[in-house]
Amino acid sequence: MQQANFNLFYENFNSDNAALIESNFYGLAAKVSDKYEGASWKFLTNDKNTFLIYPDDNQLHEVTSKNGVKRTLSAQGLGIFISQTLTSLLSSYCNKKRLETEAQLFSDLYYASRNCFYENYKRLGFSKAELLDIHALLD
Repeated sequence: MQQANFNLFYENFNSDNAALIESNFYGLAAKVSDKYEGASWKFLTNDKNTFLIYPDDNQLHEVTSKNGVKRTLSAQGLGIFISQTLTSLLSSYCNKKRLETEAQLFSDLYYASRNCFYENYKRLGFSKAELLDIHALLD
């Protein structure tokens, strides 16, 4: 994965969908992490249009999932958790609104990103323990 910015993201998706993800990303981070108080964010992408957005703060984040599971994650771990949670929520939302194209886009993005993270977690600097923590939060 390489450094990128939201301009690349906007090129790959229509601007409404990209803006929807970007604006909800920060709000969801604040909702699931008590210590998150805002930060600049880094954006990584690869040639398969998967992405990782994470706070550029080098802090550990105590994260609580919607089902009450608590784990401590790195900034990148928080970004993966938010990426997966948000694309899943957006796919469900679009399905309910009968926006089939958008629902499929977010579903495809969820699975492509998930597969990329699982295949590259060591190269991205994650331990297997943190990968399992992220998985526990997503269940």
